[in-house]
Amino acid sequence: MYDREKTVTLSGKVTRVDWSMPNSYIYLVAESALWAVESEYIQFLRASVMPAIHVGDLITITGYFPKEEPWGDFPSRISPRLTAYLKTNHLVRAGSITTTFGQKLEMGRPPTEKEMADRLKCSPFGC
Repeated sequence: MYDREKTVTLSGKVTRVDWSMPNSYIYLVAESALWAVESEYIQFLRASVMPAIHVGDLITITGYFPKEEPWGDFPSRISPRLTAYLKTNHLVRAGSITTTFGQKLEMGRPPTEKEMADRLKCSPFGC
């Protein structure tokens, strides 16, 4: 759903954090706009400071913009709150997050179309 060629770096103040599995959402104010940053919850479990991000922290995120029309009806089915947020604000997928403590959490790059196709055709038991 995210384009690995369209990157952005944001520095801003955290306004809210929704911890959930498998993805968490960090909401921040950066560049005079409100942003929702999708990130992997498991990466935060590996952080040396727990929780690694608090409301009010100043953080830097390097992330990826969504592909054109990536969602379809997904947000409204899964998260009405996120759907309402996206109508007036911005969404990115975190690639890395630098916390207030200076710790850099790596989230990884979105897969290419070929990588996604390969994942879908194989199982843990073989192709």
